[in-house]
Amino acid sequence: MLIIGHRGSAGTKAENSIAGLREAIRVGADMVEIDIRITKDKQAVLAHDFHLYRSYKKIDLISRSTLLELQKRSGGTEAPIVTLKQAVKECYGKIFMNIEVKRSHAVGPVLEVLKGVCKEKEDWESIIISSLNPLILKRFRNKESDIQLAMIHHINPLDFIIWQRQLKLSAVGFHRLNINNFALQVAKELGLFTYVYTVNRPETAKRLESRDIDAIVTDYPERLIENLSKKNR
Repeated sequence: MLIIGHRGSAGTKAENSIAGLREAIRVGADMVEIDIRITKDKQAVLAHDFHLYRSYKKIDLISRSTLLELQKRSGGTEAPIVTLKQAVKECYGKIFMNIEVKRSHAVGPVLEVLKGVCKEKEDWESIIISSLNPLILKRFRNKESDIQLAMIHHINPLDFIIWQRQLKLSAVGFHRLNINNFALQVAKELGLFTYVYTVNRPETAKRLESRDIDAIVTDYPERLIENLSKKNR
């Protein structure tokens, strides 16, 4: 079973930070998951929330702030805001990336960054674009035939089945409380990479490992790496 660092290594470092990305690489995670938001001046930055309050105790909205404004507001902290371009430079060639996109207006800015490093078909193999919204994934598919897509499920674990033909998915992500054997069976028959989020307890990870899940997303990649059997990683 592979280990995906959630927002870098969110349990031990600031989420979606350079320090978190480096920590995931250091401990030997197989993939890192990051979240994308778009600034007022169309720059892709790493952030889970649409505002700065939880991370920086600022009330600014990311979509109404320029990158420079966000950098000034987060500057001086342990984890200044990171651009997707910086994250790709930090990770590409060192660790697989799972880039979660939340809004459709992010498609263009994200592709602009990724096409700076992905020149050939095989260059896309270390990057997955994921989303809860299949329409966002459809926009990515329409713009880039070689891109790898993952559909994330929060409630109904079977949604990916009706979208597979249009999206040509490479992977499917399940919430740990909403997976079932039929969904897993179909995913395997379709040749999809399967992962479950967010798993922080070693005993839960081991149960999922026994169900032939390909990977888990965790806030504590080092802890899970130490507790899972090496033969299945």
